[in-house]
Amino acid sequence: MPEYLLLFLGTVTDDQLDRATAQWTAIGIVGGLASFLIAVIGVWVSLHSLRRQLRAAHYTEIDKLYFELTALRITVDGLHERCEKPDIMDPLYGSYCLMLWNFIESIFDRCCDENSRFARVAIGDVHRLASRSALMKTWLPIIKLDGARHLEWFLVSEERFKSDFSRWVKAVFHLEIAAAASRRQPAPVQAAAAGQAG
Repeated sequence: MPEYLLLFLGTVTDDQLDRATAQWTAIGIVGGLASFLIAVIGVWVSLHSLRRQLRAAHYTEIDKLYFELTALRITVDGLHERCEKPDIMDPLYGSYCLMLWNFIESIFDRCCDENSRFARVAIGDVHRLASRSALMKTWLPIIKLDGARHLEWFLVSEERFKSDFSRWVKAVFHLEIAAAASRRQPAPVQAAAAGQAG
């Protein structure tokens, strides 16, 4: 019979009392460790839940911003037409592009915050960013679509944005930038290039 039960039944010897004290101490230590473990699990579950709630709030906020940008393009008189045939010197078009590229930069910043190592490791690696960030995986097709439409404005106004973001945009749109550069070549240079290729 365990000594700690003998304490309740009657007289015990000093030896039995020492063993009972040791058993109660062991039970107390096990109980303390179990309480600590339960507290650690509770904190982890709470942090995980908070992280999921913040991620959902970020998605909701970004969706709302994109909806407002799209609504702006539709509701502001003449903006839709200006976006279809852009003139980078048009102030209305420029204002819209600034808002759009700031929106895209916000997504980029959130992805960098989501995975701080991304900012150092993969600025130019679009695929690594998309694989590490669920947010970027969701928004990269929209970024490519809208960014390609307004890339010329970005390239002219690049100094308005952080250098890391500019490098990332150039990595995402490297094919479009190369195609635009080839279209800007003077006609004799294009003819000479075509003659060398043939």
